[in-house]
Amino acid sequence: MRKTCGGPTKAWQIGRAVPSRELITPPFPSDVMPPVPSTHNPFFQLVMLFGMLFIVTIFAFIAALLGDPSAPLAKLLERNGTMLIIAEVAGIVVSGLCAMALDRYQTARKSENDRPTPPITTDKRTTPPQDAEISQ
Repeated sequence: MRKTCGGPTKAWQIGRAVPSRELITPPFPSDVMPPVPSTHNPFFQLVMLFGMLFIVTIFAFIAALLGDPSAPLAKLLERNGTMLIIAEVAGIVVSGLCAMALDRYQTARKSENDRPTPPITTDKRTTPPQDAEISQ
């Protein structure tokens, strides 16, 4: 059995001479693919903020339901809880749609900038003569 660079022998290493550790370790995606520059989209942070507020409100509803009905939180949620949930869901939907629209715009703009421009040709053979008459 051949010796490997330390550690147990893997099934895919048997029968091969391994001169260095670099051949044993498969490449990571960061080694193979170039890094993609990210564009900033503030609407994704708004979606997360509204989502976290929604979750906290739901937990508060559960706590008010299981707790004392005369507690200030229970009274507040009983009066304004429905409108609070509706406003949070509307915030999630609106900021989500804005995030998707801005992401689509940024992606389309980036693809337009990455597209190579066609070369400008001044070949006179490709343009029709201006004085040519149509013969019948």
